[in-house]
Amino acid sequence: MRRFQFRLASLLRYREYLEKQAKQAVASVRSDIVQCEERIARYETEQAETTKALEEEIATGIDSKRYTHYTDFIESIDAGIQTEAVHREALRTLLLEKQKQLAQRSVDKKVLEKLKDRRREEYYQEALRTFQKETDDMIVTRNERSRG
Repeated sequence: MRRFQFRLASLLRYREYLEKQAKQAVASVRSDIVQCEERIARYETEQAETTKALEEEIATGIDSKRYTHYTDFIESIDAGIQTEAVHREALRTLLLEKQKQLAQRSVDKKVLEKLKDRRREEYYQEALRTFQKETDDMIVTRNERSRG
């Protein structure tokens, strides 16, 4: 008996490859989001430290030039936080897109896998029917010979 061969095996492998690529894309975007959130956390920590240092210097007395440097620096940190927040939102939107794409790739692959399983089952059922028919024919032939 011949082994089962799925004629769309190359297409199934290709769809598995596309699904793997989609998984990697999702993981990459998630990693980018985590890095973005880490940068925001660093900015916020730096902002808190700078604000605290400014408050300490204000308590002891600070000249206007130094105060201006502090406030400019804090404003640049705020701008950095806002930029990273916008970037994070763009990444989240991209993540949703990539997740939808991954879901579609998974569905495409599963459709072919189910087709392969169904065809394999049909193939083996047909092979079993053929085997049973051949066995029945052999028994009938043997019985005819013994009577004859």
